[in-house]
Amino acid sequence: MADTPEKRLAAMERALGLDVVYDTDVDTTADQAWINRRLAPLADLLEPVSPGDGLFSRIVAAAGIDMPLAGFHVMRKDDGTWKPMAAGIETKTLWRDPATGRRVFLLRMQPGAVMPEHDHSGAEECMVLEGDMVVNGVAFGPGDFQVGFAGSHHPHVTTRGGCLCMLSIAA
Repeated sequence: MADTPEKRLAAMERALGLDVVYDTDVDTTADQAWINRRLAPLADLLEPVSPGDGLFSRIVAAAGIDMPLAGFHVMRKDDGTWKPMAAGIETKTLWRDPATGRRVFLLRMQPGAVMPEHDHSGAEECMVLEGDMVVNGVAFGPGDFQVGFAGSHHPHVTTRGGCLCMLSIAA
């Protein structure tokens, strides 16, 4: 066992995982084993504790680690490629499910652009993020949402000042 209070404290800190930098010349293996034997039975007396929301994220941020989100697909605003769809209309795919064919994408229309009429083979969900969109005389603005159900006919879509929309289409 350690022969001074300072060495006992160092052994306790190491046993509890609190000491990161310590004197490697001092062997505290016996002290750590004794502390572990004394503290281990106390663990059975405690109720389990769940970490608070966001604890892992705060630890990763404090450590300066750039860690991808396991189980998530992430697309940054500058990622991906805008592709022409029709005159004054572009799309950028955000995600495609290879198993079902579901596709989530951004639709960007320049002022005055017109999207032709089309039929929906699956549900098409659309939310206006920026600008204005007019469907069959009905105006939509930022935050407005519509669903075209499978089998429905979509009349032409226009925009006065341009728009940015997010769409999710079932295959």
